[in-house]
Amino acid sequence: MINFINFLKQKFAKQPLLMIIIIAIIPRLIAAIFAKGYGMHDDAFGPVQSMQEILDNFSIIYEDAPKLLLYPIAQYITFAFCEFFNIFDPQIKMYFVRFFHSIYSLLIVYFGYKITLKISTESNAKQVGLILALL
Repeated sequence: MINFINFLKQKFAKQPLLMIIIIAIIPRLIAAIFAKGYGMHDDAFGPVQSMQEILDNFSIIYEDAPKLLLYPIAQYITFAFCEFFNIFDPQIKMYFVRFFHSIYSLLIVYFGYKITLKISTESNAKQVGLILALL
């Protein structure tokens, strides 16, 4: 066990960003699996619901559909990908959405580390990276 801890310390000293990203992936994947939310009635589900409705019937586009394109297109592609592989259960589709969000949120960890490294010391960058990884 002590050898493993020493191994991790050495890896963290040599490649801090890689280790921080690995640390960041763990709680995000746990959240993607277990955090199902509290229902489909919140405004946060509007972009997801509207993209599913557009996928079901492309001729209808609601007035409350999102105006920004990147996020809704990512949702549409995710749902189309799921339906291409015969995945129609909304809970399973939301696993994919949450997984996409968890991977996307790693960008904050990466760029937070890099920005702090540019404007401060490596020690501060490691601390910021760890804080962003776990929050």
